[in-house]
Amino acid sequence: MPTNFEKIKQMNIDEMAEVFNRKFCEECAYKEMNFNNWKDCDVTCWANIQNGYYKKWLLEEAEKGD
Repeated sequence: MPTNFEKIKQMNIDEMAEVFNRKFCEECAYKEMNFNNWKDCDVTCWANIQNGYYKKWLLEEAEKGD
């Protein structure tokens, strides 16, 4: 059975960005939001999944590593 670290290393950027975004949204102050629909959140914050912040950041990090 793979460890969590091994699972993370096997993720692509989209999967990793979703994990980061989901975790950030779990801690959001707007808890009254139906968390099952977190991808449809209409709260305007820097980490809203619609902004694509985490994916952009991970792509930039991947470029640095090349």
